[in-house]
Amino acid sequence: MASSSHSKANSKYAKKTYKCFELKLRKDRNDKLIKSLKDKPSINSYIKELIEKDMNNKNL
Repeated sequence: MASSSHSKANSKYAKKTYKCFELKLRKDRNDKLIKSLKDKPSINSYIKELIEKDMNNKNL
C-alpha cells in the first residue's frame, strides 16, 4: 500500500499531467452504445481514435 506522501505525489502528478473528461450515459436510452463500449479493449483508446479520425476529416 502506498504511503500518504506517495499518494499525494501521484495525485499532484496526475493533476498536472492529465486532463479528465466525464461521459454520462443514461442506461435506459443508450444501452446499445454502452454495450458497444464495454466490448472495446480500451474505451479511452477507442474514443481518442474516433476524435483523431474526426479531426483528420476536418483537416484540423
